[in-house]
Amino acid sequence: MDRTYTCKMTNTMIPTSLNTVVGSSSSTVSVLVLSRPTHPAVICHYGQTNSISVTTTLKVIKGDSFNVSCIANSVPPSTLSWTGPQTSSSGTLIFTSIQERHDGTYNCTARNYMERTFGTQEVGQSATSLQIQVLCM
Repeated sequence: MDRTYTCKMTNTMIPTSLNTVVGSSSSTVSVLVLSRPTHPAVICHYGQTNSISVTTTLKVIKGDSFNVSCIANSVPPSTLSWTGPQTSSSGTLIFTSIQERHDGTYNCTARNYMERTFGTQEVGQSATSLQIQVLCM
């Protein structure tokens, strides 16, 4: 969250000559609040416009085609990656004609690097797991 704060100062001076003099000044500072990634959400996209939220297990039929996306909120934005039987550094797993070899546990990791103005850096990280079960007919 980015916020801007302005401090305004005004000073009224009445010197001996009785001519009132008003002085003013202001200073502005921007504050960017850094945040670690939220717990990633997993969305399965299938067909032209269909999508569902997935919590722990995704059951699919051998030969299905679909995408699985990982989403997390943070400031600055996170990089997202998948590990498992198939990997991705884009935050999206793409399955065209899924096979038994794709069956297994996948982990999505969201990571960001938060650098404070006074020089220290902290790594924020959050992860979630997804079990994909490939069903054979």
